[in-house]
Amino acid sequence: IAALDLLGLGALRKQPIGSLGLAERRALGVAHATLGSPAVLLLDRPFDDLTDVRKAWLADVIDRAVQGRCWIVSEHTLPVTGVERSLFARADQVVVVAEGRVTAAGAPADLLGRGQRCVLEVARSLGALSAALEERGLPIERLSAPDNARDAGRLAVALPDGVTTSIVVEAAVAAEAPLLALSLTVPDPGR
Repeated sequence: IAALDLLGLGALRKQPIGSLGLAERRALGVAHATLGSPAVLLLDRPFDDLTDVRKAWLADVIDRAVQGRCWIVSEHTLPVTGVERSLFARADQVVVVAEGRVTAAGAPADLLGRGQRCVLEVARSLGALSAALEERGLPIERLSAPDNARDAGRLAVALPDGVTTSIVVEAAVAAEAPLLALSLTVPDPGR
């Protein structure tokens, strides 16, 4: 009960777990992880399948839980923006786990600051976007063949050190290629 109160979750103790939403169940998991006052907390993909509003709420709970502790956060990809990126930046260590293996791990400043690979999916104009990115000097790799007349598909773009995803967004706007998804990965140290 003290852990719930400390994290601002006291109101949840009277509710059946089955009636709680996903964010609240994750918050209870975070509270449970603090029992016994561990020196280190590991948060494994805390924001999966949550809306932005629920992510922000859970981030507040996490901020209270990690005070005075070392903490590690893991995700499928390196977050580009939003609550996920902010959480990664504040962690002591971050881990990127893709397809069942660790593709990157280390201090946030090391991972968030080094050259990255941006994977994106567009609803149309894949060819025009490819050309726009190449004009900006960015190497690309098509991850899927263009989908019929819409020219939809997926690309990977190498982002040199110091270059942000804003260049990709600008190219997508210029090419009139609506972005459906955008994620970052860091280079695999084993390759």
